[in-house]
Amino acid sequence: MPFSRFDITLSNKKSQEALEAILYQYRDIIDDLNDELQQINPNYNPSGRYIVELGLSQDESSEIYQYFGINSNKSEEERVKWLSDWLKKNVHECQPDYVLRMVKAFTVDLED
Repeated sequence: MPFSRFDITLSNKKSQEALEAILYQYRDIIDDLNDELQQINPNYNPSGRYIVELGLSQDESSEIYQYFGINSNKSEEERVKWLSDWLKKNVHECQPDYVLRMVKAFTVDLED
């Protein structure tokens, strides 16, 4: 399972699977905390987190912002599909729930 640019490959398959499960759980917890922060402070803007977390360059993050700015009239589903495809091509494949959260973060940025 591609997880992030910080993938670690272990020689023992069971250890590898256990490590991936733990990393996924941590990411899930962090995402839940970010959701709670957003509820407490609607001005909290997590899109920068994704840029840093994924190690995106300024050009890459600009490309994403441009897409969302130009395509604000497209459905959330269409934007999720585009971003998922873009991430798979330019970074790595991401979990669908992660891509959805990212779409929502970038959408909120552009609405402000």
